[in-house]
Amino acid sequence: MPLLGLAPLSMTSNDAAVFGGVLDQVLPVRVATWDALDRQRPFINKSAALQLGDLSLLSTYGSGFDGTLERQRHAHLVLPYAPELAINDYQVDQQSYRFQQESLFLSQEPSRLRIHASFCAAVVVTFPPESLRPVATAMAGSERGCEAIEGALQRTTVLDQQADRRLAGVQKLLRQSLQMIHTAIDADGRVNPMLQLDDLVRRLLVMLLLPQLLHGDSGERDTAPELGREERQQDPYSHDALVQWLLANLQEPLSLSDIEQRSCYSRRSLQYTFRQRYGCGPTQWLRRQRLERAMTILDQSRPGLTVSQLAQDCGYLSQAAFSRDFLRRFGQRPSEVLRQQRRRP
Repeated sequence: MPLLGLAPLSMTSNDAAVFGGVLDQVLPVRVATWDALDRQRPFINKSAALQLGDLSLLSTYGSGFDGTLERQRHAHLVLPYAPELAINDYQVDQQSYRFQQESLFLSQEPSRLRIHASFCAAVVVTFPPESLRPVATAMAGSERGCEAIEGALQRTTVLDQQADRRLAGVQKLLRQSLQMIHTAIDADGRVNPMLQLDDLVRRLLVMLLLPQLLHGDSGERDTAPELGREERQQDPYSHDALVQWLLANLQEPLSLSDIEQRSCYSRRSLQYTFRQRYGCGPTQWLRRQRLERAMTILDQSRPGLTVSQLAQDCGYLSQAAFSRDFLRRFGQRPSEVLRQQRRRP
């Protein structure tokens, strides 16, 4: 499971009450009662907590438990692991929810929560609800995105993969993203904010709550209204203006959310427009432009230039990723081209 096993983050509890105290410290909740599900057996829990921007991640694995807590005005997504072992029963203000492999979304409304878990294996993502509003608006390309996410944030629900098959794919992507975050954590237990991995997690949260933003047919009729339909008709120059802005900011680590917010296109429209014009999506197009810029800078043979500085000048946060992409595009590593340029008379 992600985060577990990393020394700066990991915590081990041999007592259910101690584990409850951990939750009290790392989540915006107040634990009222917390006890082992089976007092006749030894209790063991391994947990790890990480703050990622305004998101809190808690990875937890171990013995079953039964407890109650008071939730504050934050939203939570419970992403289960080991569904073959765990049966989770949650009761929120007298309403019951049971799930094994599906995620449970707990709304932003304050509530009293009782949890009965036969086995503890989950990652809990906690976030202030307002952090999803601009992301949903950008992805939908209109204020309907904000209105839709507001409605979704009010509803505690099991995200039923049988009702909408798209949810399983997004949940898989979220697990992969959490594993990527795990590998990006440094020796001090932090993630470089320049990687913008919190933006990636927010986008996936929006997709889980608003699957109508996704490409493809779920096989079921969407119950929510289609988003982005009211976006304004773009004038012939609006796309060109976006392209010029991107070219002027190649040195900046732009996220897809940044591009969507700048463009006022919906997620689908933005992807469609770029594929129609360039045969690829906006992030792939942006990568190509950055690599062309890198080659141009190398041709100029700037004194004292390093591969690390070149990567930064072209908007790359990782020198390794830059070198890999450069090799795929030009068949040579940037360090090799740099050495060749320095040998020129």
